Amino acid sequence: MDQIPFDRLPETEVIVVDNGSHDSTAEVAIRKGARVIFEPHKGYGVATRRGMSEAKGDIVVTMDADGGHWPGDLPKMVQPVEVGSHLAALGVRIHSYPHGMRIDET
Repeated sequence: MDQIPFDRLPETEVIVVDNGSHDSTAEVAIRKGARVIFEPHKGYGVATRRGMSEAKGDIVVTMDADGGHWPGDLPKMVQPVEVGSHLAALGVRIHSYPHGMRIDET
């Protein structure tokens, strides 16, 4: 959460869905102010659906906590949706790009 540029984003809620991790992600997220949801069913899709169903905002962004997405790109990703020029934005992991994701501004 330290890398999320909150000052360049609309009002932001951070939800972490923990569905069986064996590290300290949930504890760290709680300390940093995220809302942590413990989902008993395993799987990426289950965790994503649960997080999206719990979100209260108009714009939802999903990210893994494994560093494959760069939080610094969030303002670029959210902006076209926030101003209404796009209904959705999608970051794709491409490992040849820094931080594994490239924002396509076309």
